[in-house]
Amino acid sequence: MQAGRLLTSAGTATAFSLRLRLHYKAARATGVKAVMNFNQISTYFYICAVLTVFTGAGMYVFHEKSYSDQWSAFSGYVIDDEELIGFFSCSGSKGMSFTDVGNTNISNEYALRKAKIREPIYVEFVGRIAGEGRAGWGLAGEPWERNVEIKSIKKIERIFPEDCKARAPFEIEVEYEEP
Repeated sequence: MQAGRLLTSAGTATAFSLRLRLHYKAARATGVKAVMNFNQISTYFYICAVLTVFTGAGMYVFHEKSYSDQWSAFSGYVIDDEELIGFFSCSGSKGMSFTDVGNTNISNEYALRKAKIREPIYVEFVGRIAGEGRAGWGLAGEPWERNVEIKSIKKIERIFPEDCKARAPFEIEVEYEEP
């Protein structure tokens, strides 16, 4: 019970204030005037501050660990041009919109490698699926159901592996609305 009380900053402050009160009561019962000197009080406050900082740091590390466990590896191809913007996984699932949360400049990397419109560029990256896709991304005629957040790029190249089952970009029909 005492160890659990020391894990939170409020519990730490409570434990130390209780200890100070006990010292004060014991000193008054024996008739001693000087309860605690300045060094003892400053030591208690220092320990309390250090425990508070470590508690906060531990909570931060625990939160970051659970947050980073959500990232996984993806492979497939990206298209990021005038006609179509999306990521198509090698698992053969439907296309997804993508967001560059890791500032990887994937759009610039794509532009450097593509030679024609709607050319697929193979990419392997660390990311996570983060909810619903963005509506209206691309002109593929189908709304994106999911969005993938790209944290870091492992590999990006024009050469396509043979075992990738992603839908080819020419299988996606493009619809234009004429004014």
